[in-house]
Amino acid sequence: MKPHPDPARWAQIDRVLSAALDVPPNERDAFIASQSASDPSLGEAVRALLVAGDAPSIFDSDGAQVRDALLREVAGEWVANPVDAPSIPRFRIERELGRGGMGTVFLAARSDGEFEQLAAIKVLRRGVDTDDVLQRFRRERQILASLDHPNIARLLDGAATDDGRPYLAMEFIDGDPITSWCESRSLSPQEILALFRQICLAVEYAHQRLIVHRDIKPSNILVSASGTPKLLDFGIAKLLDDTAEGEGTPHTRTGHLYATPRYASPEQVRGDPITTGTDVYQLGVLLYRLLTGAHPIGNDDASLEQMRSAVLHGIDRAPSTVPGRAYLGGDLDAIVLKAVRVDANTRYGSVSAFREDIDRYLRGDAVTARDGARWYALRRSVRRNRNGVLLGAAGVLVLTLYTGSVRSYATRLEAEAERTATALAEAELESKRAQQTTDFLVSLFRASGDRQQVRADTISARTLLERGQLRVREELKDQPAVLAPLLGAIATASQQLGILGYINTFDDEITALRQAFGVNDRRVVAALRRQADVIRFERGFSAAASRYDAALQIMRADTAVEDSAVANTLHSLGDALVLAEQADSAAVVLRQTIALYEAAPAGMNVRQANTVRQSLARIYRRQAMPDSAEALYRDMLRESAMDSTSPMVLNDLATLLRQTGREEEAAAVYAQAYELSRRFFRPTDRNRGVLASNYAYALSQLKRDSAAIAVLDDEVSSRRLHYPPDHWLLGTAVGARALALQAAGRHDEAVAQNEERLSIFTTSLGATHPWTLNAQVDHATMLHAAGRSREAEQLLLRTLEAAPSIAQPSDRDRVVSGARAALVTLYESRGDRARANRYRDINTP
Repeated sequence: MKPHPDPARWAQIDRVLSAALDVPPNERDAFIASQSASDPSLGEAVRALLVAGDAPSIFDSDGAQVRDALLREVAGEWVANPVDAPSIPRFRIERELGRGGMGTVFLAARSDGEFEQLAAIKVLRRGVDTDDVLQRFRRERQILASLDHPNIARLLDGAATDDGRPYLAMEFIDGDPITSWCESRSLSPQEILALFRQICLAVEYAHQRLIVHRDIKPSNILVSASGTPKLLDFGIAKLLDDTAEGEGTPHTRTGHLYATPRYASPEQVRGDPITTGTDVYQLGVLLYRLLTGAHPIGNDDASLEQMRSAVLHGIDRAPSTVPGRAYLGGDLDAIVLKAVRVDANTRYGSVSAFREDIDRYLRGDAVTARDGARWYALRRSVRRNRNGVLLGAAGVLVLTLYTGSVRSYATRLEAEAERTATALAEAELESKRAQQTTDFLVSLFRASGDRQQVRADTISARTLLERGQLRVREELKDQPAVLAPLLGAIATASQQLGILGYINTFDDEITALRQAFGVNDRRVVAALRRQADVIRFERGFSAAASRYDAALQIMRADTAVEDSAVANTLHSLGDALVLAEQADSAAVVLRQTIALYEAAPAGMNVRQANTVRQSLARIYRRQAMPDSAEALYRDMLRESAMDSTSPMVLNDLATLLRQTGREEEAAAVYAQAYELSRRFFRPTDRNRGVLASNYAYALSQLKRDSAAIAVLDDEVSSRRLHYPPDHWLLGTAVGARALALQAAGRHDEAVAQNEERLSIFTTSLGATHPWTLNAQVDHATMLHAAGRSREAEQLLLRTLEAAPSIAQPSDRDRVVSGARAALVTLYESRGDRARANRYRDINTP
């Protein structure tokens, strides 16, 4: 067996070899020389591997297998099974799907029997686990975990195989590359654009999270049989926050082209900094390919140097010049050629602007790619209103002798042109505002000064957002239209990170919107609804209800607003009132919701009916009408097939059963809800965590402690993967596990686990938040059970001192009653009846 080479050296050889196999054979030697100019032995090793295996192109079916076999031989790791299928918890490997520079991708199926699910599992190959490669692999996992979009393949899980290799379990997309899918169906340009814009939406979503894909190409976009495109492989994606990266990280080194050459942007070819403009360019190349069936820089036999030269020279071959594609001339030529300009500053300013121009084309409106053409705008207006213009023209011909009529007609044409030009100017202004917003957000990550100091500063999201708050308020105080969306973005980010004070920032966003657009503008309505959704998620139910109500007042005064939109907002208001324990008001609102849905021309569909019924059932539960509530839940489950709404209906039914003493039945229903949640909900869906906690609690009540702890072990592990260590959603899962340990009599373990919960809540929510204080009550109970009653007593007394600061009466009462009950138990265990009696009466001061 050959000796193992240095792992870092092998990873270096692997990277150059992988890239060389992308290059036509007659260009490989020059490419290898360019990659190893300062290290001739690197080039010699790569050439030796190519010669030894007579390696084919990676486009050949066996190319990747030959390469990997050679690399394993060099590393002394040749094994009898070339597939090297790993053992992964909860998954059964079915077959190999493909191989890449870092690892192998397998098709796998769930093996734990909970539900059926296929996954594409990417496993890091043995021997390449250098620091650089592991950093890229971890980065891919973090990026995927942060993305939740219907057109992006989602991350299901991520950990280590039984032999210690990192892996990612991703959604398996059973589909074809977008080019094959379009060609096999002979789609029209309009159909292609409708599909393409979905990919744009996915890339926009990534850009909003400061992630640039950098490798958009047909093989990274699969379309399912139902026609849903999915963007794959963020393996070389880059965060715009490059100040948070160390010097020389593998994906930012100069001299390496981390992209597919045929789809690389000019800045990638030159080695310049990567921005969102890179994805704009690659999307433009992709659209060219979809519309014409040809690549804009030539055929597949083009050499690497020819490709580089063509990219840097610029694409001037319009789509309409491709044989048989003359019908693409005009707007589509302009749109595609603007997206692929060499100078990123002259491309579309964002993917959003690119997509919006496509939307204009599909509507028949003037596109911004055809700049400065007043008469062009007029022609588009004439084309949209062809029949009316023809009739008008006929009238003019009949009345040609009447000059007054001719002048009137000309005036009307000019007015139409002016209106169109004004609309274009407004659209351009909106685009500039959006670009200002994007530029400002990116600039927060590019502060001037010493690089190491900047890096240390930007590692803290809190520091970043606090700096952003100060800057936007000072620099943009005279530009409310730009200030408003920035405040909204900062407030939302603050909420997601558990930073206090975001509601005040939301208030300032509304103030800026009203200053910029007026108090009854629809943008104010949209902001109020979005804010209410965020605040409700954080359990600020009364504050959320007030925002829904404010949005409703504006909507009802606008006769153009559809009843369905009003009904949806009413329903949200009703839910918030239910959760705020204002049952009577909620019932009135929900009855209004049902009346609006039933009055709609198409009637009320099953999903809408069930969501309203679910809210009403919650009211019945609070009004001590369990039979009415149960009947509604059973009706909902009978009338609809099991879908993504079913887990929460089952959860509510199980809670009702538990409250009425039917513990065994409740546990069985919780189990069904939990299993469905793992099928329908993403790991980051908060409801999935709620169901896991409720199911575990039901198991604990039935003394099935091991099963309860196992459920929560999975949930805690999942949240550690998807959330930062001080996020409150991780704290809730940790707290549920602590309570399960307590129920199992494992008191010392429960105390240690709950200490983490308390630390998380104190950091993310604040020391006097009701959740933090409730966690203190639980902690005191655990301390007392572990024989540390003095610590428990002091903690409960501090909790009672802090409770008056809680704003919500129901939350305050819950904390106070819990702390008093715990003190009664503690004092009674000591035989101190006087103190126990003092705290037994909740009205005693």
